[in-house]
Amino acid sequence: MHKVSNYLAHDHSRCDGLYADAVAHVAAHDWDQAAISFLEFAEAMRRHVEMEERVVYPAFEELLANTAAPTQSLHAEHHLLCEIMHRMGMAIQRRDVIEFSDHADTFRLITEQHNLKEEGILFPMFDKLLRPRYDELVHAMDDLRDDHARPND
Repeated sequence: MHKVSNYLAHDHSRCDGLYADAVAHVAAHDWDQAAISFLEFAEAMRRHVEMEERVVYPAFEELLANTAAPTQSLHAEHHLLCEIMHRMGMAIQRRDVIEFSDHADTFRLITEQHNLKEEGILFPMFDKLLRPRYDELVHAMDDLRDDHARPND
């Protein structure tokens, strides 16, 4: 049987690779490619956050009704990560390697801690509690990917 954790962990790795590409282009002062790579990374990261916020976390939280869900702090971290990504994007537009690097370091540290919490604590819980809904949840996450792939009307 497939696991929700495998799906999300694979997406973590994909986002990490896109992030590394963007950082490398900034470090090389290849600003045009940095902008392209960062946009690809930011879109992948937003989609990942959306998959968790709109699909997996709510399904998990529903099972834990009337209790403090361990996802509460992760919601706040998602918001913070999106804010930092915005600042990173602005630094690329200004071609400011120092400002970008400062925000990128903060982003990396928060993301590493965030992913450790998810992959080490939450994902095993997801696999256990959400196993019967795996196909439904993956389909919903794939639908979000398809929505992001469509051009805006």
